[in-house]
Amino acid sequence: MPISFPGLFGDWECNIDPIAIHIGHGVYWYGIILAVAMLAGLLLCMKQAKRFGLSEDNVLDMVLWAVPSCIIGARIYYVLFYLDLYRTSDGGLDWGEIVAVWDGGLAIYGAVIMGVIVAFCYTRVKKLKFWAMTDLCVMGLLLGQCIGRWGNFVNREAFGAETTLPWRMRLWTSANTFIEVHPTFFYESLWNLIGLLLVVFIITRGRRFDGENTWFYFLWYGLGRAWVEGLRTDSLYLFDWTFMGQPIRVSQALSVVMVIVSAAMLFYNTEQERDSPFLFVVFGFPLPLRLCLLFLSQALPDGACFRFLVEQICDIPLAVKHHQRIVFLAIGVLHTSNRRAFFFPTDGKPCLHQLTGVKF
Repeated sequence: MPISFPGLFGDWECNIDPIAIHIGHGVYWYGIILAVAMLAGLLLCMKQAKRFGLSEDNVLDMVLWAVPSCIIGARIYYVLFYLDLYRTSDGGLDWGEIVAVWDGGLAIYGAVIMGVIVAFCYTRVKKLKFWAMTDLCVMGLLLGQCIGRWGNFVNREAFGAETTLPWRMRLWTSANTFIEVHPTFFYESLWNLIGLLLVVFIITRGRRFDGENTWFYFLWYGLGRAWVEGLRTDSLYLFDWTFMGQPIRVSQALSVVMVIVSAAMLFYNTEQERDSPFLFVVFGFPLPLRLCLLFLSQALPDGACFRFLVEQICDIPLAVKHHQRIVFLAIGVLHTSNRRAFFFPTDGKPCLHQLTGVKF
C-alpha cells in the first residue's frame, strides 16, 4: 500500500515493496537499512576513536562481539514483553517462532542493554577505559538509530496516533480506506540526528570526564523516546500493570528512569570535575602565540572553553585523564585552576612526565 504526505507533497505517493530481493525468506529493505546504519556507525566510531584514546582495531574487535549480541538482546527484550504471542496451544513456548527474527520483532532498548554488557566485558578483558569506549560508541549508536528508523518507514510500522498536522503521514489500510498519523519514525530519526550533532560538535569538544557523552546520550534519547512513545500505537506494555488507570508503556517507563539517572550522574560528575585542578599543556607554539593563549586562558572562566579554543587552533583533539588531573595536550602553556602557568620548551613531554607520572 502506498505512503504519502498530503499536507506537504499533495498527491505524491511512495509505494516501496518491503522485500528488496525475493529469495528464500526474502531480503528485506529493513535489514538492508539496518546494515547500512551499523556500517555508518562503525565508520564514524573508527574515525573518532583516537579522540578517546582508542584504536580502530579496538572498535572493530568489539563490533564483532557487539553486533550479534545486540541482535539477540533486541530479540529477547521484545519476546519477553510479547511472550503470549510465542506460546503454543498447550501453553509452552514456540521456539521456532521465537528465533524467527526475519518475521520482525526487535527492540532498541534490548540492543542498548546488551551493547553495554558487551562493552563492559570487552574493556575489562582488554584493559581499556570502559567509559571512554561508551563515549565513543554512543556516537555510532545515534547515527545508526537515525538511519535505522527509516526501516520502519519502509515497513509501514512504528507510526503514531491519527493527526491533522501538515506533516501527517497517510497510510492505506485497504483499497478504499486510509489513516493519517504522526510519522513518529521521523520524529525519532530527527531527534537522534540533533543529538548526534550535539555530541560530536559540542559535548565531545567540551568533554570534562569519561562518561559525559554516555550520560548525555541516555538523557537526550530518554527525553525524546518518552515523548515519541506517548504518540505511538504499537508500544510494548509492562505486562498488565497500570498507573493512574493507564497501562504502563515499557519504553516510556525506562526512558523516565534513564533521564533521572543520567541527569543525576551528569550533575555529580560535573561537580566533581569543578573541584579538580585542570591542566592545559601546549607544546611548540611561538612565544607570542603562547602569551596570547595564556592571556585568553586567564580571561576565560571555564577550562572547557580554553580547551575548545586550543582544539580549534591546533586542529587536534585534546584529553588525557590522569586521576583527578585532566591533561590537555596540544602544542607551551600549563594552565591550572589556581591561575598558575608554566612554559615548557618545544618538547615538553619529559617535563610533563615528571609532573604527572604519565608517559606520552
